[in-house]
Amino acid sequence: MHGVTWLFLANVSARLMGFAALYVTGLLLSKTDFALYAIAFAYSELLGYLKNGGMQKILLQRGRSFGMLFPAVLGISWMINLFWFLLLVVMAPVIANIYGSDQLLTLVAVIAIAIPAETIGALLQAKLAIDLRFGVLARLSVYVALVRNGGIIAFAFLGFGPMSLAIPIVLISLFTTIYTYCMAGVRCRPIWPRRLLLKPLARQSAWIMFGMIALALGANGDYMVIGALAEKVTLGEYFFGFQLTVAIYATLTAGLSQVLIPSFASMNANRNRQEYAFIRALEMSSLLIFGVSFAMAAFAEPLIHWVWSGKWDAAIPVVQILAVTALMRVTFPMGRSLLEARGQWRAVAALSWCQAIGLITSAALGAWMGGLVAIALSVGIYNILMGLIHLIVIQRVISLSIGKVMWSVFGPYTVAALALSGSWLLNHYLRISVHPLLETTIIAGYYSIIFVAFAWIVNRSAFRECLSFIKKLGNNR
Repeated sequence: MHGVTWLFLANVSARLMGFAALYVTGLLLSKTDFALYAIAFAYSELLGYLKNGGMQKILLQRGRSFGMLFPAVLGISWMINLFWFLLLVVMAPVIANIYGSDQLLTLVAVIAIAIPAETIGALLQAKLAIDLRFGVLARLSVYVALVRNGGIIAFAFLGFGPMSLAIPIVLISLFTTIYTYCMAGVRCRPIWPRRLLLKPLARQSAWIMFGMIALALGANGDYMVIGALAEKVTLGEYFFGFQLTVAIYATLTAGLSQVLIPSFASMNANRNRQEYAFIRALEMSSLLIFGVSFAMAAFAEPLIHWVWSGKWDAAIPVVQILAVTALMRVTFPMGRSLLEARGQWRAVAALSWCQAIGLITSAALGAWMGGLVAIALSVGIYNILMGLIHLIVIQRVISLSIGKVMWSVFGPYTVAALALSGSWLLNHYLRISVHPLLETTIIAGYYSIIFVAFAWIVNRSAFRECLSFIKKLGNNR
């Protein structure tokens, strides 16, 4: 709770700055600019997920052996990251040619620099998490948000176009490396590991990277497919709506893995205690995430219309559909944290590939059917189905019943759905104002009252824990 509270506070601050950057870029950049960045970021992130060969996850899972493993892991990570950097630079002209835009060549090449630039930073963040120094990680999140979003706003005002979204990625990689080096107090002298150590590290790294490729495709594969099959304007609208939705989820879930993986790993010797902690965390995160995501769907229409003066109205259905189909946003980070804490890399890789294939297929199907809403609906259905698959896998690796696991998620989901329906009905029959800002406030009020009432009835223990969490936020603030 302490760790999640620190990181949640940091993420709230970071996402508020992110919303400011999204607001400015939404006004200053064109839909084509967003589309070009989405394509460049998707391909760059594909290799960015593979930075360090996933070695930071091995360090997290084997926290007690950090001192022994770190020099060898650092040496391997440098070699891997330099290889990915060179590969991405070679790929840049090919990507530019496929999508018919010379701007993509420069965008991809610039973002590629971030891969080797964050070699040390990514590994030292694992050290900070192992030591449970969540306050330091929280401050890092805030500083990174300042660098990234401040840079985006400044470059956008200076007329850098889509490059205003790319350059700050390199800046935050450099900043993260400097900050974590100062905070972690670890000497960063890489060595090449002996054969007895290299073999097990390489084997685990291979499984992790195999899964991370799928994670990268699962995070960005839809942009690649939509960019190839649909108009760039359609991709720009989808990307904007998707990023607006993800910004909300990231506020709630960005710090979960950093906290839960080392916490669950410390309980590997006591599986009953670990599973009890897991199910309580699943109940609480479900209530928080579904509560916020359905609230976003409730007042997305008047709020987005008012904030961007109608420019991004086409993205409203994307936000609403992705918000109410957010099942995977709960089950994936929670289930992956438990599996990684237990070192079950093959299971994580298999789930990640199912997720990647499902996303790419659903996005392609939506693009083939035609239209922005069709794409959002197709991806939304995939989110529900993948969320169910995660729940089934989770239930098979723990001793708790399928009913207990399902209720932990679908209880809060039902509460949020009832609150959304009730707020829309009340706003329809008791419409007080047509001003978008006032309408947003009224809908938010309706939603909050109904959500609190049903949450208290359905799951009082999780509701009390959420209240405790909110009180802790107030005390820390």
